[in-house]
Amino acid sequence: MLTLMGIIGLPNTNVRIAQNDLNESAVLGLLPYAVKNKVPLLFLERALNIYGDTDHLRTFHKFYFEKSQLAINLIEEISRILVQKRINYIFFKTFKPFPFVTVDLDILFFTQEDLLSAYHTLLKQGFKLADYGAYSTSLYSPRHNMIIDLHLEISVSRLVYVNKKLLQEHTGEVNLNGDQVPVLETPASLITVIAHSLYKEQMFTLSDYYTTAIEVSNMTKQQCRTFMDLAEKAHIELSIKTVLALVHSLTKIAFDKTLPAVTKIAEMIEINGVEEKMIPLTLSHFVQSCKLPYRYPSIVVGVAFMTKIFKDPTIRGAIYNQLVELITNKSKFLEHTLLHMRREAY
Repeated sequence: MLTLMGIIGLPNTNVRIAQNDLNESAVLGLLPYAVKNKVPLLFLERALNIYGDTDHLRTFHKFYFEKSQLAINLIEEISRILVQKRINYIFFKTFKPFPFVTVDLDILFFTQEDLLSAYHTLLKQGFKLADYGAYSTSLYSPRHNMIIDLHLEISVSRLVYVNKKLLQEHTGEVNLNGDQVPVLETPASLITVIAHSLYKEQMFTLSDYYTTAIEVSNMTKQQCRTFMDLAEKAHIELSIKTVLALVHSLTKIAFDKTLPAVTKIAEMIEINGVEEKMIPLTLSHFVQSCKLPYRYPSIVVGVAFMTKIFKDPTIRGAIYNQLVELITNKSKFLEHTLLHMRREAY
């Protein structure tokens, strides 16, 4: 893993710790780890720069670059369709601050009417229903071989872990070949990425590392203030501090350096005594293995949910709704829950 990071390099710098004695076979042997960590295109671009334009590296880079372009093409197509219908939406957890490949697209809607309108509109355009849940519907694009997740809430197993109303004032646009695609601004985007890592995936990847390290290092003072404010209002301070601690630790291990912006924000995040104990526990487990993807210890995830439930009325409301549905519509609730569990297993 450290060799893989050495090739990709220290975020926002030209620092590399590449092994000059690696042959093409050894370099390609790192590709499965890059895929698991959701950074294959980033890794292959850096490898081409270091080791030259070899046949196999070029072939794999072409494969992942075309997948990336296919995703961007789908984003542009969906954006044009939804804009034409005047549907309010944003892409989130999709774009990365580095060359990326994605297996699905995530779109957030601020009203149920917009989600339903998007769903029916996209069905008419040839997209297929793939799955559904309490707060999301998944469509499939046969032409792109890709899933599009339409979200009403940012949730896991019916528990809303980021209140979308907090994000609504922090939207912007990215330009894709002349199309203006709505996305979250950097602080709000990073909030969703970090929360997703702990609450939904319960796993930390190199994609999370490079996204967090790059975005935090590039944020302006105003963006930092917005980021801190959103973290507090969303009640996800533990997930923020945990991920920043992992980024700091991994930077030190891999490059023997620190990222000042990461350290500064981590020091400003305030958490309670119980939460504070989770940080060294997370780091000790990580340092022992130093493997990525890294699965958070179950107790850390449990404490994160329990403290969030205690502080956050949004997630408490979701739990209440779950109990009501379980009592009044038990069979349908269990059907949806099992469907979600099967999908999360893939």
